[in-house]
Amino acid sequence: MFTDGVILLAILFGVIAALYAAVGQAGASGYLAVMALFGVAPAVMKPTALALNLLVAAIGTIQARRMGLFSWRTFYPFAVLGFPFSLIGGAVHLPANIYYSAVGEILLLSAAQMLRMARGASERPSATPAEPPFHELPPNGQGIATLMTLGMLDALGVGTAPVETTHLVIEATKLALADLDEFVGDPDTMSIDPRSLLDPAYLAERAKEVDPGKAGLPSFKGPKPGGTVYLSAADAQGRMVSFIQSNYMGFGSGVVVPGTGISLQNRGTSFSLKPGHANQVGPRKRPFHTIIPGFAMDAAGAPLMSFGVMGGPMQAQGHTQMVLRTLKYRQGPQAAADAPRWRVVSGRKVAVEPSVGPELLEGLKALGHEIVVEPPEAVFAFGGAQLILRGEDGAYVGGSDSRKDGQVAAF
Repeated sequence: MFTDGVILLAILFGVIAALYAAVGQAGASGYLAVMALFGVAPAVMKPTALALNLLVAAIGTIQARRMGLFSWRTFYPFAVLGFPFSLIGGAVHLPANIYYSAVGEILLLSAAQMLRMARGASERPSATPAEPPFHELPPNGQGIATLMTLGMLDALGVGTAPVETTHLVIEATKLALADLDEFVGDPDTMSIDPRSLLDPAYLAERAKEVDPGKAGLPSFKGPKPGGTVYLSAADAQGRMVSFIQSNYMGFGSGVVVPGTGISLQNRGTSFSLKPGHANQVGPRKRPFHTIIPGFAMDAAGAPLMSFGVMGGPMQAQGHTQMVLRTLKYRQGPQAAADAPRWRVVSGRKVAVEPSVGPELLEGLKALGHEIVVEPPEAVFAFGGAQLILRGEDGAYVGGSDSRKDGQVAAF
């Protein structure tokens, strides 16, 4: 009893040390290396056990370095503090020490992976340089396409003329989707740094490819459609939540966790089979996905608007249209949600809703866009928006898309 307690205390210390390193942003250093010490120190008395623990330690440390979690800066302090616990636990009961060390290695591999994802998401770019700051989830999602589009529009300087403005937004969207298809996947395996896609200089160069008098033909393909639920919430203290969930393709994988009713998603189908592609299927990789809750902050960094647009590949395009309507052209949330939408399909083909005005349609056709007016029953493909916007007086204004089930409720 005493032996197991000491060993468990040693492992607990290693876990706390690892968590401290991650939260403290000190390099999230030696999760696995520290745990390896718990087995290596006492195993000196047993050559076989020593070899086994050294092997586990080496594999763990190599893996930690590959994951970007190892640095000598924080390894040494934790190693020094962990050594006495390791020595006591191993001297009292070596077999138990080896067992718990192995268990600890496995647990910390999982913890390191989860912490790596969380830390990576916080460090990667999620906001456009435009004002007010607008945030999207970083890759492996499609939100970066919205930020790229808005960044290119900053460089282009969109105005208020309906035909010219819509043309520029469509063209910037096509360029963003082309980059999305080519470069975005699990950020740990992307060939480029996601930040480079949001670099103002790069976006300015991409914006130069937009011909204000002619529809372009960038190469891209949209992700597959899926089923999504979104909700936006805000409270009296000014806190806001932008939440989205999707099992993908209806009921997802069709696999339900026994006794829970929880249906598992099948986002793995979004992987690419193209060799060398950023989203190529592979082990320990997260697939490209479409799920992107949107969020905007005011100049002081306080929550301003939480919103989302359900609808698979329409989400990034829908976000762009919602942001422009609400934050640039000052439309109310409900007006922005109800307004006619367009959707880039492929090549020069652009689908629009029947409510789009004839002057805009003819103007876009004159610029070379292949316009397809989709029937009312195809409204699902244009997404469904839900928005909450905080007014200057602190009051909230909500909007719920008429294209799908939903409502605005206050209490």
